[in-house]
Order: sequence, then structure tokens, then C-alpha cells
Amino acid sequence: MLSIIILLVFTLMLISLFIGLYFLFSNKQSKQISDQSPVSSSEEHNQNNDSMDPLLKSLSLRVTLALVLLLLLIIGFLNGNLRNHAPWSAMSPKTMSPQKMPSQYINENKEP
Repeated sequence: MLSIIILLVFTLMLISLFIGLYFLFSNKQSKQISDQSPVSSSEEHNQNNDSMDPLLKSLSLRVTLALVLLLLLIIGFLNGNLRNHAPWSAMSPKTMSPQKMPSQYINENKEP
């Protein structure tokens, strides 16, 4: 269940990323068009703030979703719902052969 929620949040984050990309490119195109038309500087400033508003909302949504995703991953690992399946995580210090210090090798070669 938790993994489905994590996938859903990750998918929403990707959708928000592409929505922000769309607003970024549409803002550049509208800026090129507005450069050709005569507009006072105060009106242009208001238009730029209005056009950046959806981009800013998309960014804030993406950051919020990233934090939610991070919290879900932490909760999942702490509760045991998510596990690490990496091959090196199966090796615990108990199953690994102990490494000797160089001084131990020297002591083995000495005769009593």
C-alpha cells in the first residue's frame, strides 16, 4: 500500500515538473510577443509577475511533493514496510570474514 502511495506522489511530482516546463516555455514566448508591442514598464512588470505565478506555484507544489516523498520513504524504512534489496546489504558484519590488522600478521609469524 505504501509503495503505491510513493509511486503516486512520484508521478505527481513528474507531472508538476512538466507543467512547470510548459509554463516556462509559454512565458518565454509571451515575453517575445510582448517585446514587440509597446507597453509601459509598470504594466510589463505586472504581466511578468502574473506569468511567473503559475511557474512559482508549480515549483512550490513540486518541492512540497518531494518533501512528502522523502517523509514517506523514511517512514517506510523505519516501519519495515520498505526494505533494501541491494546485494551488498545482505552481507552483515557477522557473515563477513574478519580482517586482521597488520600487527596480528606479524605476531603470527613470530616463533614462541
